[in-house]
Parts: sequence; C-alpha cells; structure tokens
Amino acid sequence: MKAKPKRILFYDSDKTDYMVEMDNHWYYLVMLGAKRILVYEQPLSYVNHQPYIEVPKKTSDIPLEVRKNLLEGIKTFPYHVGLPAILDGKFNENFSNPWLAMGRKILEELPGVPFNLDE
Repeated sequence: MKAKPKRILFYDSDKTDYMVEMDNHWYYLVMLGAKRILVYEQPLSYVNHQPYIEVPKKTSDIPLEVRKNLLEGIKTFPYHVGLPAILDGKFNENFSNPWLAMGRKILEELPGVPFNLDE
C-alpha cells in the first residue's frame, strides 16, 4: 500500500470503525473488528448511515495502540466497497476521485485530527 493516512476524521461509538482520509484522496473506513476496509469517495455517506459517531478533538483522543493497529490494517486488510470498479477487484489506489472536484470545499472543512504515531 503506497497511500498514507493523513487524518482520522471520526469513529463509531464502539471505537472499532475509523474513517481515515488518505493522501491519495480516498477515504478508508478501517474496520478493526471486521478486519477489512471500505473505500469511500467521500466520507459523509458513512455518516448518513451511522448515527453514533465521535469526532476526535486531538490526536491523543485515539490511543497510540489503536493508531498503530489502524496503520497495520491499512497495510494488510482486504478492501471492499460499493463502487463497481472496486467490487470487480480492480480498485487501484491511484484512481482519481471524481467526487473530489465537486466537493473539495466540503471535504476541506471536515473535522478531524492528523494521523501520526506520536504520543
């Protein structure tokens, strides 16, 4: 996996699913419990179906061990998503994100914290 995580936008109330903004302009829902990743063009569709999410205020709101698990999951978990190209197993992390051009302003204003492994 060449893409690197930029920010953690939010997580579910069980603290098992984390929406991570990647530097390739895609959004990965890293599901630590299910050990898989759902790839999104934009993260708001997940929020529309998950009423109980939490937005971290600072990076330390997410324990270092969880951040390490997220990074390991990004490297090793299988990918799934509702986009036809991805369902067909043809997802390439270098694909351009068509939603990005339409919603760039919305995406830039999303809350979240930088993804780092500092304490």
